[in-house]
Amino acid sequence: MSLVHVALKIRGDLLDTPGHKDFSVSEDEAIDCVPDSLYMLLRLIFGGQKVLEDDDSAEEDEERVRRKVLSVAQDIVYCTSGGKKWTPKHVRLGTTLHQATRSKDLVRLFHKAGHCLSYEQVLQVDTSLAEFTLTTLDGETGAVIPPNMVDNNFIHYTCDNIDILDETLDGKNTFHATQMAAWQRGGTAVNPDNALKRLQPSTKCP
Repeated sequence: MSLVHVALKIRGDLLDTPGHKDFSVSEDEAIDCVPDSLYMLLRLIFGGQKVLEDDDSAEEDEERVRRKVLSVAQDIVYCTSGGKKWTPKHVRLGTTLHQATRSKDLVRLFHKAGHCLSYEQVLQVDTSLAEFTLTTLDGETGAVIPPNMVDNNFIHYTCDNIDILDETLDGKNTFHATQMAAWQRGGTAVNPDNALKRLQPSTKCP
């Protein structure tokens, strides 16, 4: 019966803990969406008695244990809510997986295992990011101006040509453009996570 009480207590804490509200995916925000009771339970499961001991070896293992705890805990948060409460892991893994593979089936496979957002939710994130990018578009030049660029600070630029299907016999269906990226170094730049914290999933899907 004690296990039942512990499980119900943790489930209650899960239901009371608010889900992740934006697209920022820092470790601190992952910790915020995990109840303390669930974190402690998983910490004991993964770390054993050593996590209760105050010694150097326990401190060295804490980082490894924390990563595993946060990964599993975020899966539990997402699955317990029926996918309604997002977590940084599910936002990050779902969008990264889709960007790297462009595979709907692979995203859905990971989603069924409870590890990332659904394919439809990933499209909501992508659409929201695209809509935000359009708000930073310069009307005269068509250039996207990153919101974290700081005035009067040195800017690095890199450019490259984009040529697609440039060796066709008839020259049709080719694409030619030039892409430029800009970045700044130093601690004076604005934290890009601040922009991500203002974003919400789009109600539109591409």
